[in-house]
Formats: sequence, structure tokens, C-alpha cells
Amino acid sequence: MMTKETATPAARAAPVPLEGTPGQVAYGESVRRGMLAVLRRSAPPDVLELLYSVKDATWWIANRGKPLDAIRWPSPHQLAPGDPSSSTDGGAG
Repeated sequence: MMTKETATPAARAAPVPLEGTPGQVAYGESVRRGMLAVLRRSAPPDVLELLYSVKDATWWIANRGKPLDAIRWPSPHQLAPGDPSSSTDGGAG
């Protein structure tokens, strides 16, 4: 099992800034803070890396209070560029 000490070096140090209306961003940041506080104790590092990459404030609001196994995973447009789990762009397109 992977521990904090063996987490990948590419892991983000902090979640990406959220996007949305000022109200959505403020509420989304609050929801995200609470969810990540719980998930840091139980979620695998790769899942945390993905969640740190979610930039859409409405995604956090829509998934507030849900356990990890009940959240709807973000779509690629809801993730910050450079997320390792998003489809490979390789500069094409």
C-alpha cells in the first residue's frame, strides 16, 4: 500500500484554483476543504491527485457530502491542464 512517504513526486502540493462565479468559487472552496480533509485520511494518493486537479467549483458543490464511492468523477473539461489522468494531448490539436 502506498503511503504519504511513497506518493509520487508529481503530486500537487495544493489544489488548483477553482473556476466559476464568485459565489460558486467561495462555496466550492469551502466544500472542497471539507471533503479533502476527510479524503486525505482514506483515499489513495492517485485519487487525491485527481481531486486536487478539479478546477470546476460546481463539481465540488454537486458532490458535497458524498462518500468517495458515490461521487461522480469529473469530466476532462473540469480538470486543470496537465492532469495525469486526463486524456493525452501531447500538443496535438
